[in-house]
Amino acid sequence: MRKLVVIFSLLASSVSFTQEELTVFAAIQRALENNFQIKLVHSNHEVSQKQNTWGQAGLIPTFSLNIGNNTSLQDNTNNPATFFPGVLFNDNLQASLNMSWTVFSGFGIKINKERFEKLEEQTAGNAIVVIETTIYEVILAYYTAVVQHRKLDLLKAMLMYSSEKLAYHRMKSEMGLSTSLDLLEFENHLLTDSTNFILQDYSYRNSLRNLNLLMADDVELSYDLVDSLEFETPAAPYEELKKEMLATNQNLKNQFLNQELKELDIESRRSAYYPIITLNLGTTPSVGYFEIFGTNGFSSNTSALAHTATINIKYDIFQGMNRKRNVEISRIQH
Repeated sequence: MRKLVVIFSLLASSVSFTQEELTVFAAIQRALENNFQIKLVHSNHEVSQKQNTWGQAGLIPTFSLNIGNNTSLQDNTNNPATFFPGVLFNDNLQASLNMSWTVFSGFGIKINKERFEKLEEQTAGNAIVVIETTIYEVILAYYTAVVQHRKLDLLKAMLMYSSEKLAYHRMKSEMGLSTSLDLLEFENHLLTDSTNFILQDYSYRNSLRNLNLLMADDVELSYDLVDSLEFETPAAPYEELKKEMLATNQNLKNQFLNQELKELDIESRRSAYYPIITLNLGTTPSVGYFEIFGTNGFSSNTSALAHTATINIKYDIFQGMNRKRNVEISRIQH
């Protein structure tokens, strides 16, 4: 009788209280909203979008503004060779605005822009792969939990049946219509079914924990999984499925993008054989004030404006065979 009390308490503990209903689509939505890997690849895609600009590639010129002030006090009272005897005070404020622009870098700017575009596509493709993988894992975990729950219900029914049979044969034994050996056999069946039921209950709870981990929920939460395994599979010929796979498989697209990035890397290495042309423009206004102290002292304000323009062409004649080796290494990697 004590064994029956324990078994019925196990059955009672397996009865779920009012739980939140969860469909497979709701589970997918929770995982997509909370999954950290998806947030990470989304951030990487945002970074690649911000990098994909002509300014990052090096086409847009750079401007710099410099401002400086120079103050000096010079004593020329004992200097007979100076044109300004006495004590000279000089204050000069100077500013410069410079522009630097790489006009030509061996097609490196164009290659950099193409590389940024491919990297943006690649990060978007990586995000799609993570999303697809998450959806697949959630569906697998969801229906694994559904299967485990079905097994649990089946073992629960078997346990109830074993307990009923044991009660029936115990009654027969008390009436002298059954032997103690038969009773012992049915008690053994009941204990075996209860052990299987407990182990299956652990398997079901673990499957729910795995689902909660994918959804980034508390692992101890429990849901009522309302979707079943019954669904219709449309028939499709092999060639149609193969064509669809080649057109939509994101892993293959990412591999093609990797190959294109390697081709751009070869072109980037080849650009080292071309000269680099840079244009520098600058303007430097300055204002100043000087004063000579003494009996013949005087003061005056000064101002000046200077403009500069420089075109620089740089070509490396020999780099110790480094350019050739870099191109060969890029080809091997490709």
